[in-house]
Amino acid sequence: MNPLARKIFPVFFAGLTLLGLAACSNEEGERKAFIEFLQTRIVDQPGLRVPKLSAEEQKSLGRYASHYAVIGDFNDSMGKAFTEASPAMQTMASLSTPQALVQEQARIGDARAALAKVKGQLGDQLGKTQADRAKLQQPDDVKPVFQTAYDKTVVKPSELMLKVLEQTDGILAEAQNFATFLKTNEASVRFVGSQVEVNTPALLEELNVHLGALNEKRQKLMALQNELNAMVR
Repeated sequence: MNPLARKIFPVFFAGLTLLGLAACSNEEGERKAFIEFLQTRIVDQPGLRVPKLSAEEQKSLGRYASHYAVIGDFNDSMGKAFTEASPAMQTMASLSTPQALVQEQARIGDARAALAKVKGQLGDQLGKTQADRAKLQQPDDVKPVFQTAYDKTVVKPSELMLKVLEQTDGILAEAQNFATFLKTNEASVRFVGSQVEVNTPALLEELNVHLGALNEKRQKLMALQNELNAMVR
């Protein structure tokens, strides 16, 4: 090796060492910022909080901003699903009398079709999110706080949202069954305001079965909605 090479190589490798230390320090800073962000902005906050990253936060989190996007993207999809499901829920709420059930069969069918579409889309997005989550390579100190934030913002809300959608669909399905019963026996049925009267004990028994099923499903939905409201506050 010539004397010039002996002078250049030590300086060159010293530069590489400094760059390596800088890269290591940068990753450590991003990791600490990510842990602090998850802990203070999500885990420690009451209710469901998935804040949008500012440009400054995006920069400070560095490579971990893409990890947070797994949570943020799913939250956006869940918000979209809730918006798209709202008309079906409004349809259900508007069917306040037995006579309305008979008259609004087309709307009930449309609402159920819309709910099925939303459930499918949310299920697909949840599957994608789970797959993206499984691909993340995280240091040991990031894993527990990220999992806590992920459970709070993805796992629990998605489970509850899917239950709400399923229960809403169940009410609409029972409403269709009840409407079919009323239509089939229309010669023996009389609507009095928001009430319905039948003229045989057998029909009265069947009527009470339908009403009981609707009331039970509505009570379960109300409990789920209260749980969902408490979660997002």
